[in-house]
Amino acid sequence: QLHSVLQIFLGLAVSLFTLRLGAGLFAFRAANKLERPSYQVIKRLPAGKQFVEIRKYNPYLIAETIVDESSMRKAGGKGFGKCASYIFGQNISNNKMEKEDSE
Repeated sequence: QLHSVLQIFLGLAVSLFTLRLGAGLFAFRAANKLERPSYQVIKRLPAGKQFVEIRKYNPYLIAETIVDESSMRKAGGKGFGKCASYIFGQNISNNKMEKEDSE
């Protein structure tokens, strides 16, 4: 009976690990698909085995807000909702933010 309990526990642990790993990979791939502002590399500076880039960014628009929440999950949800509403025209001047053409 102890053997069966251990098998069930191990099966659950492996399932949870696999689910967590899958969710992490999904989030990573989604983040890499996000739009990024275009820039020009001005200079590359050596930093050990790697390098640091000095960049000049083209102008771009952002929307940000302040939320008062103790939970990161709730704060993210409220903040995203406020920014999305603003971007899609629910703001004082009822103007939508237009997507910039990337070069």
